[in-house]
Amino acid sequence: MKPIDRDRLREAVERVEEAQGPSEERLEQLLDWVEEHGPGTDDGSEQEESEHPHQITVPHRDRILVKSTDDLVMAEIKEGIVRLFFLETADDGGEQLRQYMVDYTLDQLESNLDADRFARVHRSTIVQVSHIREMISWFSGRYKLVLTTGREVIASRQRSKKLKERLMLS
Repeated sequence: MKPIDRDRLREAVERVEEAQGPSEERLEQLLDWVEEHGPGTDDGSEQEESEHPHQITVPHRDRILVKSTDDLVMAEIKEGIVRLFFLETADDGGEQLRQYMVDYTLDQLESNLDADRFARVHRSTIVQVSHIREMISWFSGRYKLVLTTGREVIASRQRSKKLKERLMLS
């Protein structure tokens, strides 16, 4: 290790402090700027960015695809595997439902998805509310949900009640 000349080090530190100004003064300037412009914006005029991502990554063969959450119809866990179902454009120009297996949990997914757009309808299923086409009364206060893709999902009793309230049905 190279020896340090204390006088040269002191001079260097003094030059840096002089160039930066006193740290309290810099902190005051920063606080003033935040008060004036608001946190998270450059000039206070931009709207706050959504805390929920609009894209999600899914592994597919030897790649990682970036998919829009707008196209996510539902997610489910079956036999310990979480599957995401996306609406995609088929080769013939129509739409098809395509599934991808992921290695994160439904709880992780639920906490990252926009709660205004997605609902946990069962401990094993999350659906995008805009893809619910029909709610059919089922046994024991539950509902069978028919999605826009034709896929059917059974909502649990407790979550059926919450979903019904959310969709303002009585």
